[in-house]
Amino acid sequence: MLSLKLLQKKAILLASHYGCEVFNLYNNLININRINGFLRKSPKRISDYDDPACSYLFSNKHLYPKKDKIYLDVLLFNYQISCKELFKNQSLEFLFYLGNGISTVEKIVQTTGLEKEAARRYYCFRLRRLCEMIEKLPNCYVFIEGISKLENLSIYLNEKYKIIPDVKLNYSIKIESLGIPENCFERYYAFIQHCDEKKFLKII
Repeated sequence: MLSLKLLQKKAILLASHYGCEVFNLYNNLININRINGFLRKSPKRISDYDDPACSYLFSNKHLYPKKDKIYLDVLLFNYQISCKELFKNQSLEFLFYLGNGISTVEKIVQTTGLEKEAARRYYCFRLRRLCEMIEKLPNCYVFIEGISKLENLSIYLNEKYKIIPDVKLNYSIKIESLGIPENCFERYYAFIQHCDEKKFLKII
């Protein structure tokens, strides 16, 4: 069982992938005084989140002095979480941020230097893991580029955390049907909609 001190801490984990605007969202959020971001500058292939108490994140020094401080991190790789018990930690809020289709793969190639086939594999496997996480969580929120409305993201952040960030994201609202990644996205999006119908997640 987690200690009361740990339960009083709060964190937002942006579960996402390369090739979307999640870093712009992250940068918008860390401009708010009571949110400190702890993004690894040089990610290593290790599991940061390997214990239920989320020690990796909460052991960092937060600069905001009051109790309503919020820790923030971005999860981009499947190996970063190795502890299933972490999903039961009530101090954590998972916000899933997903790109859509073939345009996402092209952006992954541009931002990471991966070959196109490797970018396709990363995107499809990452979507699968994110959907597995969504299914395990008792409740979570999902933002999907081209489907979700930006104003709903601001409303969610205000209602949940009483913060109103000036969120500016730049993505295409056109979803192109050009092959495997798009088919992959459509399949997992259908799964997410099914989860939404079961009332344990909200597409914002």
